[in-house]
Parts: sequence; C-alpha cells; structure tokens
Amino acid sequence: MIGLVVLALLVGLSSCSRLPSKSASHPSQHPPAPTNDGTDAGHEVEKQLLRTMSEARKLGPANPLLLSTMYSLASFYRNHQEFGKAERIYQEALSLKEQTNGPDHHDVAMILNQYAALLRDARRVQEATALEHRARQILAVHTQPAHSRP
Repeated sequence: MIGLVVLALLVGLSSCSRLPSKSASHPSQHPPAPTNDGTDAGHEVEKQLLRTMSEARKLGPANPLLLSTMYSLASFYRNHQEFGKAERIYQEALSLKEQTNGPDHHDVAMILNQYAALLRDARRVQEATALEHRARQILAVHTQPAHSRP
C-alpha cells in the first residue's frame, strides 16, 4: 500500500512540481500563486510527501521509503526555489545515510551531488564545489578494482 502511495506521489510530483517554463513571447510569465483554499496541487503534493515522510520515519532510518520520500520532497522544494527547506531535507538525508551506511557509502555521494546542485541553484558555488569534491572522492574509491582498494 505504501509503495502505491509513493508511486502516485512521484507521478504527481513530476507533473506539478516543475515551475512553468517561460516562453519567449511572455517574458513576464510567473508561476501561479498558491491559493489559500487548499486546491493548489503543489501544496497538496507537499502535504502528502510530508505525511508519507512522517509515516516512513516510523519504519526506521534505514528504510528506503524514508530516503526516497526525502529525496522527492527536497526535489519538490528545489523546483519551487524553496532552497532553505530543500537544504534541511538534504542535510537530514545525508546524516541518516552516513549513520546507517557509513560516511563513504556510494549513496552518500549521490546525496552530496544532489545537495551540491541545490547549492549551485542557490548561488553558493564554493560550498557546492566542496560537496562535489567529497562525492568524487567517495565514488573514486567505489570505482577502484577491489584488489587495489586500501
């Protein structure tokens, strides 16, 4: 059941989480403002992702549903330029993954790269570069042949 909810969320997220593209003929076009009556699809996606994340927390920090939902929520916030919210989610996901799998796990590198992309979007290039460097170091260890690893 939870898997179906996540699948539905991801499909809904992909269709309504992106900001509308600006066309050449309408340079002043902006995304629609959220409504206060609860009908805004983006708001509903956010609420569902937050509920799913809350339920997934009960399954433990190593549960793949938790991290998957965290990635979806962080991506949602990033796409809506809510960089502070997205950053907090990436920081928590990074901490959970490091605690459950260690600081040099390849999934840590994946989170670092996503977090770095967010920081680049937020024009925090120096911080992004540092995270990308750490991610490359982790991935380099994982791409070495097993007999040459320390």
